[in-house]
Amino acid sequence: MTAVSIVVVNHNSGPLLKACITSVLASDISMEIIVVDNASVDDSATFLASLSSRHRLNVIYNEENLGFSKAINQGVRFSEGQYIVILNPDCLIYPHTVGSLLQILLQDPSSAIVGGLVFNFDGSEQQGCRRREPTILRSLRKALPFQFKRARPDAIDMKNEPLPSKEIYVDAVSGAFLIIRKSIFVDIGGMDERFFLHFEDLDLCHRVRTAGWRVIFSPDVSIFHYQGGSISTLNVSIEKHKSMYRYQRKHHAKSVLGHVLLYILIWVHFLAQSVLERLSDRSATNIDLDEVVNSMLALPQKATSSTHLKSSDVLVIGSINDYCLSVLDHANNAGWRIYAYSKGYTSNNDVSISWIPHEYLEKAPKSDLPKFNRIIINSSTQLNDTLRSWLRQSDTAKVAVIDAMNIYDPVLNDDGAVQQERRVCNADNRLDVLTELDQLGISSCQKFPLLRSQGKTVGAYHKEVDGLNSSKECFSWLSS
Repeated sequence: MTAVSIVVVNHNSGPLLKACITSVLASDISMEIIVVDNASVDDSATFLASLSSRHRLNVIYNEENLGFSKAINQGVRFSEGQYIVILNPDCLIYPHTVGSLLQILLQDPSSAIVGGLVFNFDGSEQQGCRRREPTILRSLRKALPFQFKRARPDAIDMKNEPLPSKEIYVDAVSGAFLIIRKSIFVDIGGMDERFFLHFEDLDLCHRVRTAGWRVIFSPDVSIFHYQGGSISTLNVSIEKHKSMYRYQRKHHAKSVLGHVLLYILIWVHFLAQSVLERLSDRSATNIDLDEVVNSMLALPQKATSSTHLKSSDVLVIGSINDYCLSVLDHANNAGWRIYAYSKGYTSNNDVSISWIPHEYLEKAPKSDLPKFNRIIINSSTQLNDTLRSWLRQSDTAKVAVIDAMNIYDPVLNDDGAVQQERRVCNADNRLDVLTELDQLGISSCQKFPLLRSQGKTVGAYHKEVDGLNSSKECFSWLSS
């Protein structure tokens, strides 16, 4: 019998579905893949048909959009696996993701569901991957302005709380990404099909706990999820509020008066939210998925790809200021793809940079961090423990240290610039960061000075100056 079946429900997810299935096919364990297509009108059907003939991928085509819950139940009924992985079509997983989830589930016989750490495509932790039961009181507090709820230690969403160091029991995990024992899924009646979209995962976790089983959140397994990749913002909001009412009515509001008050509060919240979104110009009618793929998939694909070490990828660590941008601009023109980590960055520039936020670096499992064999470090960077660990485990081949040197002469002609550059470049000012890199076992390091005067970078002009390592020389060395 098949151990694991993975069920994906698709509705017009287009290029995101392609990225999702590609990552699933790279998994390091054998499993059955089932895609339930809810009447997509994009090119999903063509893509799925081309894959199903070459891989163990089964596709169920629905003539209408039956909703998430009903489609999941379809997929589970069709499945052969003892364990079911539910995965949204806008998720990217690592090759080891499914195997890691299964191992955690098997190690705890009291558990029925295991979920992991879910990151947005920008590297921030997504709301909902570790949650408490959304009681009416907690839900009301969540709807209040920030200043009234920020100090609550028992909020529904736990993303602002410290990440646990090991697996913990929670009330609910994200339905975008979980594994469940099929026997228990069947015993409790599967997904409640009255939930068309949203809250079906909370309901599933609630009924699992009511049946005496436990739900586990693991910080050691992570994925990326582009929330809302299949439906417009307005429709999401409407369906979410419908499901919110249904959930509270089913599990918490028992009296007729409670139902009425709950109904009024939820739809007042919907109206207020809609008005605020219009005022802030956030109510886009449709998501441009092609734009998403081009601009937002860089970090998820880099991190999850089993062939992520590309010689044209370079990681920049440290402050991204004017002189560093001149170097990166040269790299862009030369065909390099730039990733950058900096606590305080400015993205308003012409250089195409894929940012790796501090939150992602702090929270992601060390084994899930993207690896680079070409790195540039700003000489002023102070390496913390997280950066040291990242560099130590990365398959780093070469590290270029960019050193900015100031020239304070108010008037600087060509001869003066050459003279000053030679003087500074020949000075013995070995950088502390080079010593640290050597201690980390990274032996292939080189310093490349850039000289700047009155806010302008001199070295970026690529003059034929003896003793000056230009940005052109820097990337030539990295590519060799």
